[in-house]
Amino acid sequence: MRRVLVTGGGTGIGRAIAHAFDDAGDAVTIVGRRPEPLAETAQGRDIACRTVDITDEAQVDALFDQPFDVVVANAGGGGAGKLTKLLLADWNATLAVNLTGTFLTFRAALRTLQQDARLIAIASTAALKGNASVPAYTAAKHGVLGLVRSIALDIAKSGATCNAICPGFTDTDLADTAITGLMTHLDKTRDEAMQMVASGNPQARLITPLEVAATHCSWPHLKRPPSTAMPCPYREERYEHTAHSNTGTDVKNTAQVVAEALGSYLWDRGRAAPQVAVRA
Repeated sequence: MRRVLVTGGGTGIGRAIAHAFDDAGDAVTIVGRRPEPLAETAQGRDIACRTVDITDEAQVDALFDQPFDVVVANAGGGGAGKLTKLLLADWNATLAVNLTGTFLTFRAALRTLQQDARLIAIASTAALKGNASVPAYTAAKHGVLGLVRSIALDIAKSGATCNAICPGFTDTDLADTAITGLMTHLDKTRDEAMQMVASGNPQARLITPLEVAATHCSWPHLKRPPSTAMPCPYREERYEHTAHSNTGTDVKNTAQVVAEALGSYLWDRGRAAPQVAVRA
């Protein structure tokens, strides 16, 4: 049984990930600022809940009184708005929860690092390209990806790994905020706004949190790597070729990256979720 920490585990992707790990028999701890959503996630399950502000250094450090085998930095969020109208307070808040929260979580995890620990950040396709409508969120997620790449290189010889998952627009509160914003500012119907939001996904639909969890949680549950297996730090050449699934998904060498980056050779290509890119 592995000890698993999921930040932002009360809703959306975090809830789906927590349930997937719990279903696999792992000891799961979820954290978030609001106790009610955490309790809803844990209802009827053996999941531990801790109310934590992921941007508070002391609170995050206190989470790691014991080491975790898998740490999922999932907490995040942000609003839409053009850069010229973006308030400094909103900019700082978006970077704090998305980037600083991930930094604090991974730094604390590294201080108690297990030899074969798995650090996984939930980034976004916003980490891979610009988006004029969400400049603060995009900047923060680009920072998350840079942090993951740096950590992966730092711990490459330790046996531990650090990876990021970059989902497209997912059916969560964040997507709903974007849809509502388009309805308000562009006088669109909900269906029209949803189509605009989902148009950037290869299947032109919102993906589900369960699809992200399916891609995400299958990695650490594979057989532990043999002692000779080495983690694979980020290398740009891994993404020179693109593998397309039968759903039209654009996933950059997902099976190869997962197998090599996690030191496992049991990756099942058929379990890769649609519209989710992986970065190591």
